Amino acid sequence: MPNTTTPSPLRSSLKPGSGAAEVADQLPEPEDVAGRLCRTPVFKSAPAGAVLDLVRAGVIRRLGRREFLFLEAERPGGIYFIVDGQVKVVRQGADGSETILHLVGAGEFVGLVAALADRPLPASAQAIGPTVVLWLPGDRFRAFLLRYPEVALAVMGLMAGRLHEIQNRFHDVSTARVEGRLARLLLHLAGRAGRRTPEGVVLLLPLTRAELAELCGTRLYTVSRVLNEWQRAGAIRLARRRVVILRPDLLAEIAGEVEPAGWVIA
Repeated sequence: MPNTTTPSPLRSSLKPGSGAAEVADQLPEPEDVAGRLCRTPVFKSAPAGAVLDLVRAGVIRRLGRREFLFLEAERPGGIYFIVDGQVKVVRQGADGSETILHLVGAGEFVGLVAALADRPLPASAQAIGPTVVLWLPGDRFRAFLLRYPEVALAVMGLMAGRLHEIQNRFHDVSTARVEGRLARLLLHLAGRAGRRTPEGVVLLLPLTRAELAELCGTRLYTVSRVLNEWQRAGAIRLARRRVVILRPDLLAEIAGEVEPAGWVIA
């Protein structure tokens, strides 16, 4: 994966919030994106007009599946808000191997720490499927935080939550069996991108088994073996790049969770 220091907001088709440039088809209007921002925990306390002005200072982009939002070592010049879709944040090893650090979905930010610290990005971000993002200029975003301290506090809470999630993941990799880690991962993904159907809960993320293995910190063979065992036991059903959870209670038991309810998105 090549490194570059070129700012990344212009890597693909884009639609400026306020002006003349190439316009991509079927991108949401700035007013729609501002409305989504206002419904997030970070911006819910900010004036709607101020949020719209911030969006108009940014750039709306569309990514295709496996297209990179930014590359490791770039200077982003701002932060990215995921309007629709999902991206995976990945780090490449010296041997060319790829490790998924975490997933970022609709309503979440990526590149936040690098933008606030004005440092190069420590990892790359790649779209899992069709994704729409908003790039916000770093200087405008920092000025917004100074003007609305309640938003700054919400950003701090968001960063603390991500740190807590990383700590839990490292603890799991060090102490938990693969079955427990994989079960917790599937339940977590169901909470982020799950849809209830008559059959069960469909995970809407088109993750490969190799990507699931990376997220669990284990080998592809092990994940395939465990998933096949769970399918034979009637806990899940496997489809092409899809997992349907048929028995969340069984996965919760394997994961060591008492109550599986409350994580399914309608």
